[in-house]
Amino acid sequence: PRLFRSVPDSWATVNQSTASLMELIPEFFVLPARWLRNDLGITTSEGPLADVVLPRWAEGDEDFICKMREALESDWVSQNLPSWIDLVFGYKQRGEEALKSDNLFHPVCYAGDGDGRRASGA
Repeated sequence: PRLFRSVPDSWATVNQSTASLMELIPEFFVLPARWLRNDLGITTSEGPLADVVLPRWAEGDEDFICKMREALESDWVSQNLPSWIDLVFGYKQRGEEALKSDNLFHPVCYAGDGDGRRASGA
């Protein structure tokens, strides 16, 4: 069965649990949005695979994608992109700066020897 079933449920999970490490895939920003629907009529052991549940603010698949893309291309995102890069790839990824930025993840999320340290030579 599909692991991703609901945008609102996934949003709630990533905001309430440090165990959830979901990321938005590029398909969230590109039409057509066929991946949000079960157009093929797929059935699992749990029954027919339902369409992905969208947030209340989305009037449908196309509206959802268009609003997601509008947000991605917004001035706010453009202005804050350097901060995101620092968190994900830069100096706020680890150590004291990561702690100050509330940007800490389980050690297995980091490349290295499994306890949060980089492997030698990395």
